[in-house]
Amino acid sequence: MKWIWGLYFWMIAPALWSQDHQWWVDNVGWDGETAWTQYLIFSPGRMGPNALPVPSFSNGQVDSSHHLSWTNQLTFTKGESTYSTLLDVQYVPLPNRLSFRLFWMPLEWFRTSHFLKTERKVFHEFYDDQTAMGDVYLETSHALIHRSHYSAVLRLGYKFAASSHLGAARFTDTPGYYFDISFVRNFPLSTHANLALSAMTGLYIWQTNNSPVHRQNDAFLYSVQLKLNHTYSTFILGLGGYIGYLNNGDQPHLMELGYRVERSAKWAIQITGRKGVNKDWPFTSLAIQIIKKIRT
Repeated sequence: MKWIWGLYFWMIAPALWSQDHQWWVDNVGWDGETAWTQYLIFSPGRMGPNALPVPSFSNGQVDSSHHLSWTNQLTFTKGESTYSTLLDVQYVPLPNRLSFRLFWMPLEWFRTSHFLKTERKVFHEFYDDQTAMGDVYLETSHALIHRSHYSAVLRLGYKFAASSHLGAARFTDTPGYYFDISFVRNFPLSTHANLALSAMTGLYIWQTNNSPVHRQNDAFLYSVQLKLNHTYSTFILGLGGYIGYLNNGDQPHLMELGYRVERSAKWAIQITGRKGVNKDWPFTSLAIQIIKKIRT
């Protein structure tokens, strides 16, 4: 009997919270003219966890092989739980020198409390929605320096406006781009292990809906990362984020802890946990990535 009540509250009860147009009018203080999109705030602290994510920590190295990967991720915060899946393709025409990466989030499934929907100023027509589709990203990485003990990489990334459910404050459906330079220094520990210390700095820029006052937000992007590499496994510890200038929830910082296992020359599995360290990304996430490596 308990499982029936649990199913009710998980699947049916949220419909009782459905809101109408008047709720939205009262919530945002609508002036009768301004479009509903203008009341949303395009920042990571005022939208879902995948709307404006901190770019992956660039570690000063270009991969040596093509790969296909599939990532499943669970993300939590008070009043919200999210499941998302990410598809990732990487092409490496010049091993350790040049790579291209395309990734897309085809599905995000979410449950959000009435309090968070009110705070994020969700448009009433999207109030009951529980699924969304994310944006498409394209990255290219170029090795500036490539030596046995140190290297440097320039990364360029572009965010295509391809997402859905802007009204639910899940994604921005606007373009953006980032570029950064990362450096790494390798410290050999033995014939089978080494320690890699890397740092990254750059800019992350995205289009906002606050036109014509602030047509875009420009953020300083950074990360530091420590990797302990062994023949078949890697332990990862990192800290990163970005700092926007509008101060509207646009300064997320997070810690990352990961473990990667090379199952064979063709397969790898990586488990990554992320924890926001401030209110601009108040989430905790756990991701499992399955990687299929293809020799160049």
